[in-house]
Amino acid sequence: MRKFTTLFIPLLMGATALQAQAPGKAYENLDINHVKARIYNSGDHFWDLTGYPAYEVPKGSGKHANFAHSLWVGGHDTSSTLHLAAQTYRQTGHDHFSGPYRSSHTYDTGVGFSVPFDPENYGSTPVDGGKTLVVYDNGFTVYDPVSNTSIAQTMPVTRTRLQAVLLSNGKTMLLGDNNYPSIQDVFIADPANGYSPQVSLQLHYYHRNSATVTLPNGLTLIAGLAGTELYDPATNTSATTQAMPTPVNGAGFTLLNDGRVFVAGGAIVFSSYNTPRNEIQLFDPATNTWTAGPSMPSGRAFPLTLLQSNGRVLLIGGSPSNNDIYEYDPVANTVAAVGTLTSTNQYCSGGLVSNGDVIFSGTPSIGNGNGILYRYNRSSGLVSEEGFLNLGTHGFTSSLGELVVEFDKKEFRKYDAAKSQFVDMPYQKVWKITKAQVSQFISDFANSSVNFANYPDIQSWPAHGNVAMGEDINLAPFTDVNNDGLYRPFLHGDYPCVPGDQTLWWVFNDDGVHTETGGNTIGMQVEATAYSIDCNTSPCPDSAIGYTTFYHYELSNKGSNNLIDMRAGIWNDVDLGNYADDYIGCDTARGLGFAYNGDANDEGNTGYGLNPPAFGTLLLGQTEMASFITYNNDFTGSGNPQNAEAYFNYLSARFADGTPLIDNGLTGYDPNASGPVTNFIYDGDAGFCSPNASGWSELSAGNTPFDRHMIQATAPQEFNSGDEMTFDFAMVWARDLAVDNLGNVCTLFNAADAVGAYWPSISNCFNQVVQRERPSPSGTGFALYPNPAQNSARIAMHASLEGSKVFVRDLSGRLLQTHVLPEGSTQLDLKLDVVPDGIYLVTVQGPQGSSTRKLAVQH
Repeated sequence: MRKFTTLFIPLLMGATALQAQAPGKAYENLDINHVKARIYNSGDHFWDLTGYPAYEVPKGSGKHANFAHSLWVGGHDTSSTLHLAAQTYRQTGHDHFSGPYRSSHTYDTGVGFSVPFDPENYGSTPVDGGKTLVVYDNGFTVYDPVSNTSIAQTMPVTRTRLQAVLLSNGKTMLLGDNNYPSIQDVFIADPANGYSPQVSLQLHYYHRNSATVTLPNGLTLIAGLAGTELYDPATNTSATTQAMPTPVNGAGFTLLNDGRVFVAGGAIVFSSYNTPRNEIQLFDPATNTWTAGPSMPSGRAFPLTLLQSNGRVLLIGGSPSNNDIYEYDPVANTVAAVGTLTSTNQYCSGGLVSNGDVIFSGTPSIGNGNGILYRYNRSSGLVSEEGFLNLGTHGFTSSLGELVVEFDKKEFRKYDAAKSQFVDMPYQKVWKITKAQVSQFISDFANSSVNFANYPDIQSWPAHGNVAMGEDINLAPFTDVNNDGLYRPFLHGDYPCVPGDQTLWWVFNDDGVHTETGGNTIGMQVEATAYSIDCNTSPCPDSAIGYTTFYHYELSNKGSNNLIDMRAGIWNDVDLGNYADDYIGCDTARGLGFAYNGDANDEGNTGYGLNPPAFGTLLLGQTEMASFITYNNDFTGSGNPQNAEAYFNYLSARFADGTPLIDNGLTGYDPNASGPVTNFIYDGDAGFCSPNASGWSELSAGNTPFDRHMIQATAPQEFNSGDEMTFDFAMVWARDLAVDNLGNVCTLFNAADAVGAYWPSISNCFNQVVQRERPSPSGTGFALYPNPAQNSARIAMHASLEGSKVFVRDLSGRLLQTHVLPEGSTQLDLKLDVVPDGIYLVTVQGPQGSSTRKLAVQH
């Protein structure tokens, strides 16, 4: 069952010089154990971006334990200005963007095009020399992928819903209009004069969304609801010909290999496509006549029709929304279903790529695209999700050199179908590697038998950023075999450091306009890792570990603002099976926020049934839960946050309107109450491990089970420019079929204890810290080497930092060493011979601010 999320419009920031970036839209599934979790390269995870959950546990059961998860971070600078980045559901906007933070503030995007009107999905058409022409209200743009430039033109008269077709003489015809029935003019755009559109002639019929195809004989067929005609570019004349047996507009059409024109579907009225036709009609230019073909299983208007290399035609999408893919065989004159999309689509665009597959984009309705890029594998007949586009309207053209047009973003973007990634966005990706792959790579390297093609993610592992663009020199963790600080897998045998049997890695930042919260940017970079353990291959002291997914976020303040009260939080829209009957609670001692069913039966097709499981988020290591709160899916003072202040309020154990969380034994929300104030809602025992209930719970409050959102956050801390912090947690699922909904919370407690005890044994990757050269904007950058260190490490800094203080702390914050840099010296040696192995924080505090680096000590 689809869950429809509540939409709202956030308050946007004022004028800003920030460059537009793309949100994280690539994904991989974390699926080596009993969980299948969809992870996007952003802070917005688990759901499929169209309204369905994607945290399936047990894997293959069709049951899901969580709908959406994201990271919220916020705090005030020394001028009391709030900086905040948060994410909930992608259609409400985004604060997180794919790729690392760049000090240049210049990010990889497509080639933009300027338009006088908002473009809609009117179409993108290949024109002369491999160029692409995009039409929109009253104008069009021609993009040249060779020179990476574009030309924009405005129509001499107002036109809406233009069509474009490449003529046999290399010029482009523009025709059609939404206004019935007065306009019949044809415009010709000649590349010789910069595509300036010139009125050419009047057609015999009004054409709106007609089939327009250039024939092998040089004529152009224009067939629509009002009539059919043939345009001759050599004489600039048009002649009427036989009308379609069933005149339609909004049909799908293409030229077959035998020279005939294939026309499918459409509608028989101009104003509505709610009752589309299912006819297939064929035009033969040898006789200028039409014949009827077979009927499609269902009617559709505006289907995408693509001629494949085998001569057959794919029919994809159409109005009303369709998710079936049909194939027409012109030899057998038959049509059959050959595939199904993961979601229904009305307006699609696509093209044939070099290996014979078809890449196409899907859009449920104009102006609100789901942004899915699909691949249809011709040999297997399978449809797969290739990637994600902007959530809006888009087009796709291909002359075996793929180009995506994102209309809402007004960009042309080159796509590499062989690598399944955008050429201009290397970080629009989630890297996925298993321990088995790494072990095999180590063995192959030792035997001098490495085949590069077998290890694409090891080869492309983003260990180093593009320093010339202002990225960190070191990003994803790796094992440096020869300790030279460089990642060279096929030269030196270096390999990614992966903590799990399966590990995902991605990176995102908030250095763009925050359309989700309207908040000011932090200048934050998040290097993220998700990983799972396969208890079939790794020793697991408890079976719960096989039902757990682990996460490690490394946050860096790359901006120029020192935050004095930064809080980081985990937001979850927990849908435990049936999303409408959940309770939530927290265990402050464990650092666990959890959800459980409101009764002993989780009803419905999506429910877990009798004695349903419990599910929770467990904070790990030094990450402490300082607050836990929930809110309703409405627009009251205790409902959905609608601006940056409301998001930060929830991070601070307050409701959206600023009302503090009150320990009143009910919902915790009472604008008229003066106390007692608490940081934790529903932290009592509802009788989980024994029948003796005590404390505050949803059960004791007498709440009606419903759809719950929850936020667990860290304590406020300084997050100065150049600082870093780590954030570790696990998603834990537990079920004992012999106990009820309350008893399974006790089962979850035991599982959480086992996971927490086990985690230190698999967190070693985060101890393999390589040197990070990160000079901060405040000028407090310093080098720290070697890293890892044995008995000593050297700090080297700028001359401007003479007299700075140096502090060495462990990860708990305990101060171990204090030094003062002598006057006239710009370096300091730290003695580490008596320091135990582990990770330490080295802070240099000077007159211009402070900067912190992590140091690994390994004797």
